[in-house]
Amino acid sequence: MLQALPLFIGLRYIFSGKKNIFLSIVSSISMLGITLGVAILIIVLAIMNGSIATLRSEALKSVPHLTISSNIRMVWSEQLIQKLLDLDNVDAVAPFVQGEASISKNGATEFIRVRGVDPTREGSVATNVNQTYADLLADLALRDSGLILGYRLLGILRQSSSDEVMLNSLKKLVQRDFKTAKAFSVLGGVDLGIYGSGDLALISLSSAEKLFGDTDQNQFHLRLKLKDLDATTATKLEVIKIIRTFFSKLSDKEQQTADLTGATWRESEASLFNALQMEKLLTSIMLSMIVIIGAVNIVSTLIMMVSEKKADVAILRTMGISRLDVLLIFMIQGFIVGFFGAFLGLVLGALITFNLTDIGVVIETLAGSFSSDQQLYFLSHLKAELIWSESLLVVVSALAVSIFATLYPAVTASKVMPVDVLRYE
Repeated sequence: MLQALPLFIGLRYIFSGKKNIFLSIVSSISMLGITLGVAILIIVLAIMNGSIATLRSEALKSVPHLTISSNIRMVWSEQLIQKLLDLDNVDAVAPFVQGEASISKNGATEFIRVRGVDPTREGSVATNVNQTYADLLADLALRDSGLILGYRLLGILRQSSSDEVMLNSLKKLVQRDFKTAKAFSVLGGVDLGIYGSGDLALISLSSAEKLFGDTDQNQFHLRLKLKDLDATTATKLEVIKIIRTFFSKLSDKEQQTADLTGATWRESEASLFNALQMEKLLTSIMLSMIVIIGAVNIVSTLIMMVSEKKADVAILRTMGISRLDVLLIFMIQGFIVGFFGAFLGLVLGALITFNLTDIGVVIETLAGSFSSDQQLYFLSHLKAELIWSESLLVVVSALAVSIFATLYPAVTASKVMPVDVLRYE
């Protein structure tokens, strides 16, 4: 019974607000502040998660899940590729080379990245293969001088199918060696993503080797498509270990000069995703101020309640209740306010996130009805991805802030001396 006494008294103080309406209003404002803070934080995090997921899917249209690079051509061995395909997390493997080149037509020149791919394998490692992409790869396998451009590069260069262009490696161009330039026919365009692929073109692997020759220090690459994108680092270490074992067949001199590196998609696009994660963190910190403001209201509410309930606390102390129990009485009040505020914030944030598209359509409609100019609104196109672990972390953090906010008023109440309070009663 004594153990439940702080809980009973704390709940009684919260829900018997008829004597002091002002305290009830302040408590409601505190709860509302925490509710809005948690809800807004959950919604913003969900929208940022959706944006990051969209950018990741766009980037992975051209960026390999895992790239293995070596100066030893043996890395393209069919036997080695089969060994890598036996790994649980490896879905597909394809060789490629990549270098910088110039593309010219009618005297106009642009600098682009050219990737030489194996048309028979490229479709298995690409994440955005549709029927058009598959048909172009099949055509590329039949035409050694074929060229596939990304849609963005196709628009920039204003090329169309069957156009003939000239490609030359950048190093040969710097050396003013124009004899190595080769003619290629544009087969068509494909979607290579909206980020980091505006200067990318695809040609066959054999054509790329002829185009670049020794200009890129004979770098041979493998593109691996993985089943689990969150296990890329572990898979990279496993793949490198297998390749090093496979390289043991080389002579001692070749092994000493062999170069082998690996890069995951996170490492390749570290600048983009690190910036997004930093923006997400800073936004979360700024929005957490709303929760802290709600917690400050809890402090002011409890300080006023301690001042009002000093006589009650003194009587309880004379009846034998301990200082710890008094501490718990006022901490329970702050915890209840924080709990209901955080729970309502979680429910509100989840409901808005799940119905974000419909809400965006309504806002766009209302904005359009009040606006005379022809503007485009994209709220309905916002993508949100609710990660429950993040949402629960927000709720737990709000509860922790609420409990921390109760410490000073609760400690003050526990130090009330019955003799000083009851002397003039």
